[in-house]
Amino acid sequence: GTTVEIWLRAGGGKDDAAAAPATRLPPARRSGRILVVEDDDFVRQSMVESLEALGHTVAQAADGEAGLRELQRARPDLIITDYLMPGMTGAELVQRARRSFPDVPMMIATGYADMRAIEEVIAEDMVLRKPFQLAELAASVERALEKTSRRPARRPGLAGGSD
Repeated sequence: GTTVEIWLRAGGGKDDAAAAPATRLPPARRSGRILVVEDDDFVRQSMVESLEALGHTVAQAADGEAGLRELQRARPDLIITDYLMPGMTGAELVQRARRSFPDVPMMIATGYADMRAIEEVIAEDMVLRKPFQLAELAASVERALEKTSRRPARRPGLAGGSD
């Protein structure tokens, strides 16, 4: 089997160059197309690189409006969005995205303390608490993609475009 090794910058310490590998995980059992919507460039890029290392195809957007446009283009199997973003919150993005794509699982990644606002639009098992470890991200994505595996497969040439 393949082993994935991800190195993340430790940040701030004088031993950054000597940082050990973060975590080793096997590739995902089921790869998918994932849209990451996150306004923090470093966090977004780290998530994208981690998901790609796990074997997923990843599209990305820096805010909710760009996320909605990318959703139409990428037709993902899963959306992972930050909660607090300028212009449109992750909860608002989820509500708007569900109008056109009700079957696509949506996950909110947040460090926001007040979960009531989030739980109004998304199930608790679809919330990824920041900061999270690679293993938590991998497990959460695996659970979410299980939901898509229960849906009928998209056929090439239909609404999903070419795969």
